[in-house]
Amino acid sequence: MKKHIGLVCCFSVLFSGCLNLNLKQMLPDVKDYDLNTTGFTTPTCSQVHDIGLVGIQSADLYDTKQIVFKNAQGQVYYAKHTKFIDLPKNMLKNMLLLQAAKHCLFVSRPPHITTPYATIKLDILSLAILEQNGQYQAQLVLDYSLNTPSGSQYRRITQSQTITAKESDEILEIKALQHVSLKAITEILEQIKNLDETKH
Repeated sequence: MKKHIGLVCCFSVLFSGCLNLNLKQMLPDVKDYDLNTTGFTTPTCSQVHDIGLVGIQSADLYDTKQIVFKNAQGQVYYAKHTKFIDLPKNMLKNMLLLQAAKHCLFVSRPPHITTPYATIKLDILSLAILEQNGQYQAQLVLDYSLNTPSGSQYRRITQSQTITAKESDEILEIKALQHVSLKAITEILEQIKNLDETKH
């Protein structure tokens, strides 16, 4: 009886090992990507303004590490071999913090040590690869509100880039998402900088 139990245990271990090995072979290789690919540089600034980041929110559909695809019929699906290393709202927040220095701005997170010159809040409305008639396009749509001593400003920024590939290419798609993200964050920071310069 003990021999039978021992044999059953041995076979169970062997089969579970084979099953795990087969599952690993069957699962696709998934690579993680960050939206932020630029290095950190600090320019020489005569004056740096403190911008208080209230927060970055995201529509539920895009509050995921999965890379979202959407076709013309509204069908939603996800990339098979690539995904984000973090939630888009967290990656865009880091990008905003890093890129701000290039525009002589300092973006602080709460709790703020001093009263910031202005406060900003971002909302991600769309971050996806759009598919229409076999063509692919990376798109980022952001709403942001900026509050300054002189008043409030609400704007929507849309950045898109056509992906020049005859069929879905996940590497080109992630690069396009990185590109539109950087362009959108840069546009926001330039608008803040220009607003500040018009006040002086």
